[in-house]
Amino acid sequence: MNKYKPLFQRARPFLGLILLSFGITLVYLTANIFTMPLARDIIVILSEAKFAKVPGTLALVVVLFGIRQLCESAQAVLMGYVGHRLQVDWRRDLFDRMLRLSMTFHSSQKVGDLLTRLGGDIGMVGTAIMRNIQKLVPQSLTILGVFVYLLFQNWQLTIAATLVFPGVIAVIVVAGNRMKRIVREIQESAADGAHIAQESLNHVGIVKGFVRETYELNRFHALNIFALKRGIRTMLIDHASIVGVSLMQLVALTSVVGFGIYQVKVGQLAAAELSQFVVGIALIIDPMNTISVLYKDTVSAMAGYDRVLDIMGQSDVIVEAKAPASLSNVSGELVLNSVSFRYPSSTALALDGIDLTVKAGSMVALVGASGAGKSTLIQLIPRFFDPTSGSIMLDGCDIRDLSLAELRNHVGIVPQESVLFTGTVAENLRYGKPDATHEALISAAKQANAWSFIEALPDGLDTYLGARGHRLSGGQRQRLSIARAILKDPAVLILDEATSSLDSESERLVQDALDKLMKNRTTIVIAHRLSTIIRADQIVVMQRGNIIETGTHTALLNAGGIYKKFYELQYTDTIGG
Repeated sequence: MNKYKPLFQRARPFLGLILLSFGITLVYLTANIFTMPLARDIIVILSEAKFAKVPGTLALVVVLFGIRQLCESAQAVLMGYVGHRLQVDWRRDLFDRMLRLSMTFHSSQKVGDLLTRLGGDIGMVGTAIMRNIQKLVPQSLTILGVFVYLLFQNWQLTIAATLVFPGVIAVIVVAGNRMKRIVREIQESAADGAHIAQESLNHVGIVKGFVRETYELNRFHALNIFALKRGIRTMLIDHASIVGVSLMQLVALTSVVGFGIYQVKVGQLAAAELSQFVVGIALIIDPMNTISVLYKDTVSAMAGYDRVLDIMGQSDVIVEAKAPASLSNVSGELVLNSVSFRYPSSTALALDGIDLTVKAGSMVALVGASGAGKSTLIQLIPRFFDPTSGSIMLDGCDIRDLSLAELRNHVGIVPQESVLFTGTVAENLRYGKPDATHEALISAAKQANAWSFIEALPDGLDTYLGARGHRLSGGQRQRLSIARAILKDPAVLILDEATSSLDSESERLVQDALDKLMKNRTTIVIAHRLSTIIRADQIVVMQRGNIIETGTHTALLNAGGIYKKFYELQYTDTIGG
């Protein structure tokens, strides 16, 4: 039952509406029960020619069926609202959970799969909950109420009608369980398809450049064909169970009619009494079919429910301090004490006992070959990951003692590939400071050498940017990223190869903007172009997760170590080019 506890917890705020729905169900049930003696009365009127009772009887028929219809509509509206609210609230909580899970979790996930869980899986579960409350209770009570009523009228006929029940239940359960496994496969293939589509469309230029349209199409189509085959299988199982249940219902109906006619023949039952049994069986057949569909839909939805619980149950989050410390007037001094780090999927250390002091307001450059540990180190500072051992101090305070919000508000990041969101230029700039004024936006844009091109856009700051800002050049996107960092005004700035993918003119503009941004700010730079870090106060050379050299540019050249080899190799390549 613990598995379904989250469902009950989510339904609790809607308990009043659910109880109201149950009350409507009782009215619906009462109207159904009265339908059976009404059928008997009609037969009596016809057989005894009591035509004076026809108007009243027909009026009662209209009232009963009107009540049934009103009850069904009221329940549909009530439970429709509950079901949609459950989906909205659960989707919000699942998205919140995804955002708060650590980078370790996200590094092993497919975005398409996460989107499918947010959309399709929660939609299936929400719809199943809505339909169960709306249909399952009234239909189950209808079957029970009709059964009890008929049992008191004639127990032999009632037993004859219910002999097929075990068979019906067996068919429904077997079909539902088989469908659950197949539906999970369909959901997973849909997630893979969504991931391929998103990845291909996000990098459509690369796809076109390598003439891989057909390849990506075939991958996408293969998953859809897989889902189609599984969908056909579920359809066959579904209709096979419908045929089986229908045949058993027919057996029940013919058994009641045959046995009832026999009882009428021998004088044990009046014809009018038999009519209400036939109506009673008819009243049971529709709820049985509804419950059959509900069960199969619910079991299928549980495949989606399990996938949602997989995310909600993840404990891989960066732990917040219970009583977080607070820093005022942050200078930005960073001290790494014996910091080691191992990725969960690896047995080797990505960082091994790093000791490093970055003085407030200074510029430190990290140099080394790919895989040396540079990117890992900078991701520990805003706590995208936590060290396996050791500590990182900001102005003498362990960063684990700060709230994540405060720590990350003191850290600004300008990545190698600028990240812009769908929206206006102003919305992208305000991402780091939502309350920034119009004048502040302009000032930051000017400092980032971005105002000249922003001003020339059709709507200036209000110009709508497409997905990932593709309407802008790489240099323009990077200058917007820098303007965003200027607005945030962090004490610690991290530059992750911020100019490596730019042409010479764009690099000049971006570097000038970075120089303004770095002024009087603690800065950690990763750069493959050594010409950009010559002015660094301290250059840290890393290799295989270790610091092997530190010093200024001049000191490291004079030392004749690894840094000198890097510099000479790059200088020779530049001259040779």
